[in-house]
Amino acid sequence: MKIAALLTGGMLLSYAALEVVKDPSAEPARGMPARVRQPKPESQQNVESTEESTESLTVRQCISLLEKGRSWLQTMPDYTATFHRQELVQGELREATTTELKLRHDPFSVTMRSPDGQTAVYCDGANDNRLAVKLGGWKKRLGWMNLDPHSSIAMQESRYPITDLGLLRLTEQLIERYRPYADATEGVECAWLPDEMIGERPCRVFTVSSASPEDNPEYRSSTVWLDQEWSIPLAVTNTGWETNATNREGLLEHYVYEDVRFNRRLSSRDFAADSSAGTTVAELVE
Repeated sequence: MKIAALLTGGMLLSYAALEVVKDPSAEPARGMPARVRQPKPESQQNVESTEESTESLTVRQCISLLEKGRSWLQTMPDYTATFHRQELVQGELREATTTELKLRHDPFSVTMRSPDGQTAVYCDGANDNRLAVKLGGWKKRLGWMNLDPHSSIAMQESRYPITDLGLLRLTEQLIERYRPYADATEGVECAWLPDEMIGERPCRVFTVSSASPEDNPEYRSSTVWLDQEWSIPLAVTNTGWETNATNREGLLEHYVYEDVRFNRRLSSRDFAADSSAGTTVAELVE
């Protein structure tokens, strides 16, 4: 039986559908990611002023805020979170998914687990730098499978490999994406949006928009929910120029990190494939 057929319908990193949390007091704005809510009144005490929240800002200021968050993240050894994701992959908008995430920065290590038990584990320097995967449901009987994290099988439901996962890498990607426009005087627009919540974390929200595909061929807009205390992007929604009946907003990628808890003292045991059930690890080579 072909490996691709085994993975169909229960893909490597494809998890249960994302549950949208709606604020009963207000309908979320169009394009607002799941798990984002309007801030509670008491959260406003951390905002410097209403005027500041609505004034325009420059790309350079966006980069400065993200660099502050990057520096802070680099001091954090590890964290756990609930990770929500939706991406455009190979021209198709995938279903929104949710997974429980454990991540360690050094050595870079990731464990992702879905509600049905589907698990993906990666650790730099371990398992020949391969991604260990165990499917959920009845497919768990197949045991652990080792994949090249950059292979087409591992990537068929993702825009990026698991080695690019996490808040630090997301922050670096945003800085890299914005930097060419740091001194732009036209073709790009930045603005603050009303403050919102990611779970229980109050966030300042800004958007960076391109005027035309000539200015940025891939990205039309990028909206970032920046934690007010940590200055890190807890949510990001990026859109492109192409739309269709199933992707009217032109969504490219949408990520939300909820219930983030730092300094969890994660060890190598948190990033090891559990073979205690007696199953063997199948070496998969394309």
